[in-house]
Amino acid sequence: MQQGGWLQTILPFVIIAVVMARRWKTIDKPVALRTGRMWIMPAILTVLIGAMLYAMPPAPLGWGVFALGIVVGSAVGWQRARLMRFHLDEESGAVIVRQSPLAFLFIVALFLARRLLIPGREAQAAGQVASAGLPLVTDALLGFALGMIIGMRIEMWRRAKALRAA
Repeated sequence: MQQGGWLQTILPFVIIAVVMARRWKTIDKPVALRTGRMWIMPAILTVLIGAMLYAMPPAPLGWGVFALGIVVGSAVGWQRARLMRFHLDEESGAVIVRQSPLAFLFIVALFLARRLLIPGREAQAAGQVASAGLPLVTDALLGFALGMIIGMRIEMWRRAKALRAA
């Protein structure tokens, strides 16, 4: 094992644990949903990912994997939004959303699955050759991230609109 190898192995888990612990503290905090601003994050992410794809265009197979990532990510985002709790504040008329503990654990499971299923530097340091499929994994993860944000925002907007109409 190279010097500092244990730190490279443990540090990502420590960072994820700290971030998730902070999020867990505020998980049941109600937040007003601003449906008029829900397009901003998907737009920013679309521009950033578009710039990345423009700078380093994928191969034809990469585009297919990217599209598949969008589809899978959209389904995951939709499911995550379904797990959130929505209600209408009668006084202000605002839609209030609370993160579900199950939705939170769903995201934690995705982080852990990614960390366990995709070999990292440890595998490469152990003498394995870097995978030729790494660009495909990157394309898939870019599509997944974009699809998840867009799918989640669309479902949240749809639910907020239905709640206001009822």
